[in-house]
Amino acid sequence: MTKLIEIREKLKDIYAKSGIYIRHILTFLLAFFSLFIVSRAVGSHSLIANPLVCVAIALVCAFFPINVTVIVSTIYIIINMFSVSLELAIIATAVILVVYLLYFRFAPKTGIILLLTPLFFCLKIPYLMPVVVALTVGLTGIVPTVCGCFIYYLVQFAAANSSVITTMDADNALQNITFIFNNILTNKELVVVVVSFSMTIVLIYMLKRMSCKNAWTIAIVSGCILDMLIQIISFAVMSVEYSIPLMIIGHIVAIGGGILINFFIFSVDYNSTEYVQFEDDDYYYYVKAVPKIKMAEPNVRVKHINKINGTKGKIHTESFDDEEIDE
Repeated sequence: MTKLIEIREKLKDIYAKSGIYIRHILTFLLAFFSLFIVSRAVGSHSLIANPLVCVAIALVCAFFPINVTVIVSTIYIIINMFSVSLELAIIATAVILVVYLLYFRFAPKTGIILLLTPLFFCLKIPYLMPVVVALTVGLTGIVPTVCGCFIYYLVQFAAANSSVITTMDADNALQNITFIFNNILTNKELVVVVVSFSMTIVLIYMLKRMSCKNAWTIAIVSGCILDMLIQIISFAVMSVEYSIPLMIIGHIVAIGGGILINFFIFSVDYNSTEYVQFEDDDYYYYVKAVPKIKMAEPNVRVKHINKINGTKGKIHTESFDDEEIDE
């Protein structure tokens, strides 16, 4: 445990010193993988799907706010959809506009959640997303999470049905649009995932705010169990194919990831909990104070050797704190 705390403190120090460079690098990686996944899934044009194009666009996005990456990724998705079918591009544009109206209205500062959600799906760890959102962002994270789910399933639909869509009769544009629109919005798996993720975020957020011991751990485990139960029952009722072993493994990974996040941002020492009571003219106050776990600062001893009469000397020892040494 001590080693983990030391690593955490060192990581915090590194980020405090080089945070601006780390943010640029992370933004570049997030933008690149977001574009690369779309290009691999539906990119039918060799120039657009070229990884070097993704690298170039990601380099530009790295020096702008995260919402610029969101907009650029959206435009890139629509261009790739257009290379497959005009009708698909029209439907994609309409769906994305509705989704982004919700996003920019209710949660415009959580673009990283919107980008990470499809990425987590592609990495086969989607159940970790509601845990991360509930622990870090809170209830406002429901909007970008839902938007990210729509984007992922839209790309998945285009990837799975690109061969069918490209062979559609161009003269029956309205029929083609109706076919694509119905298949996207009537996706049972999408509906179940959106509902389960939203309820999981709400439950974890409510439980983690409780003052009981290990509230965050209880919230993480309870949220993952709820998410798994909702999906298993819903998929069984709706006759949607799913794998129970993979779902169990995925939620175990989500619990592990949540506990790791808990360690880095909310590690407290419940054994040192203190209770304080005081009053003023209007109220009595009962305060529960739980200290955060921190490494004790080392007490550095420095020896000074003062020369006396040439060869003889006297050793003088002083203690300094880290702040005094830095000065």
